[in-house]
Amino acid sequence: MLRSINRLINQSIYYCLVDDADLQPWHRFVRVNMKLFGIVSFYFAIFVYNVFDMVSGSRCLDATWACADADVRRERLTDLLYPMVRTVYLCVELVFCVRFNAAVFCQTRLLLAGLAVVQVTI
Repeated sequence: MLRSINRLINQSIYYCLVDDADLQPWHRFVRVNMKLFGIVSFYFAIFVYNVFDMVSGSRCLDATWACADADVRRERLTDLLYPMVRTVYLCVELVFCVRFNAAVFCQTRLLLAGLAVVQVTI
């Protein structure tokens, strides 16, 4: 009984394997770029959030300049600049992710260490 179950599982795994040459072009595109779908939607959502944050923060600039305390003014300006810097950083990181997705790498220790650094900075 156990042998027949194992044989059935092995056959189903064998039939699930599809070569890229057997796929239609759009299936191949989806298979190759599957990793990017989640990351691109995340970056787009963060971009929209940053735009809303910058628009809402820019409406209070007159109150920021009217404040007499320099520390409060500096903190408020930092809160206004952070979404801009984060947007630029995430756009650059998105370009790197797309470029690395198109490349073929040999898995070495240096590559794994570099990927770990990129994941830590996200």
